[in-house]
Amino acid sequence: MSNLTADELLTLLQQATALQKQKQYPQAIDLFETILQRVPEHPATLFLLGITYLNAGKIRAAVDRLTRAVMQEPANADFHNGLGTALRRDGRYSAALDRYKEALELTPNHDEARFNLADLHMDRGAHAEALNWYDQALNSNPTLYSAWINKGLCHKSLQQFDKAEACFLKAIQLDRKQPDGHVNLATNRLITGRYSTAWPEYAWRFLLPDMQKLLKLVPKGCKRWSGESLQDKHIMVMAEQGFGDNIQFVRHLPKLKQMGATVTFIAPTALFPLFKTISYLDHLQAINTYKPQDNQFDLFTMLMDLPQWLDITPKTIPNQVPYLTPDSHYQEKWRDPFDSNNFNVGLVWYGNTLYHDDPSRRRACTPEALKELLALPVNGLTFFSLQKGEQEQQIQEYAGKNLHLLGDKLVDFADTAAVVTQLDLVITIDTAMAHLAGALGKPVWMLTAQTPDWRWQTNRDDCDWYPTMTLFRQQNPGDWSYPIKQIIEKLPQHIAREMKS
Repeated sequence: MSNLTADELLTLLQQATALQKQKQYPQAIDLFETILQRVPEHPATLFLLGITYLNAGKIRAAVDRLTRAVMQEPANADFHNGLGTALRRDGRYSAALDRYKEALELTPNHDEARFNLADLHMDRGAHAEALNWYDQALNSNPTLYSAWINKGLCHKSLQQFDKAEACFLKAIQLDRKQPDGHVNLATNRLITGRYSTAWPEYAWRFLLPDMQKLLKLVPKGCKRWSGESLQDKHIMVMAEQGFGDNIQFVRHLPKLKQMGATVTFIAPTALFPLFKTISYLDHLQAINTYKPQDNQFDLFTMLMDLPQWLDITPKTIPNQVPYLTPDSHYQEKWRDPFDSNNFNVGLVWYGNTLYHDDPSRRRACTPEALKELLALPVNGLTFFSLQKGEQEQQIQEYAGKNLHLLGDKLVDFADTAAVVTQLDLVITIDTAMAHLAGALGKPVWMLTAQTPDWRWQTNRDDCDWYPTMTLFRQQNPGDWSYPIKQIIEKLPQHIAREMKS
């Protein structure tokens, strides 16, 4: 029984909701839970608490509270829609689908449920169904910014790049100050090789939360470089994004030296031991130990801004390899496990399963998908797992005596680089390993999604960035059988050629 008046309840809900909007999730959760103690199973409180748990990343708690809200008010479409989103975040797609459909049964013009249903189909790789629901949502409300973004991503996944561009441009027209439209427009142009018009749009990533955190490390008053003369200037280059991005883009740093600059690179901590051997840097510092100081640098730039100011196009990419070399100490450390009389192949099969900006592009295959490759009857063929984490243990079920597990023995990227230099070939999913092998000038065969990350483009098996890389592409989204079959067919021939030479 409630011991709150209606006005008191409303005031507490407003206070808790304000905390939620300010992203003070622990405080909001505490207040919502306090309200429920005084007004047990209050539907609106359960719903708002569930959404707060969802925003805080506590998915199971969100599912519980939202389920209870639906039980209290089964005719509330918003409650079903919220529960659907929590179930989807929990990976329970069928249950989420039922909730979204129920929301639309109750309120046929529920635009958010239409949008969420479209996102759900996109998560599952059902692009035609996703587009249908995005269109329904946009026909009802053409100003849904996120629906234009996600519809564009859906077209991009189908390699309908002109339609994708139109969607991103529409999103930009609706809200020019939001970075998502610009960044997605940029990657859509990059994947089709239109670098010169892509880089300026890509600069909008500066407004994304992760970039804003990095910019706090820039000394106060330090000017952002925009292509002017670097003669006798000290420039700070700040690492950004993933390990693979940094391995790929450090190739541009020698150009800054050629332009007369003193170059300090603030590197990801995990890459610091690998990058210590780079000869074309004046100073290298790990990002976890870097402390900004006033008047330390004349200029700064983010690493992935360099292509814009160096006028990089597909034809001008500096792709001489190797441009990274492991320390001799690490090379000596890893010399013993490898028999030079064998053909030694490194394997990585699991990367991020879901991109934050494009749910249809997955970078992982199962160990089971590799069992025929591991069983290839080729004399001297030896596999070395370079996979980190629990996934490495899962492959043992399908492996024979010719597979050696090294992943958990690799302490850092310098270790991994030393191992890669002693391999004859690396076969990998789209991870930092692909970049590392390419930067070391090693032959690398990369399994890639049907519509991959922008740098691998489409409809080709080579790569502008890494001359030693060969791409093996999916024919259907999520299906690795075709590219793995190609590798199984080509590997014995490749080994025969290499052994003869």
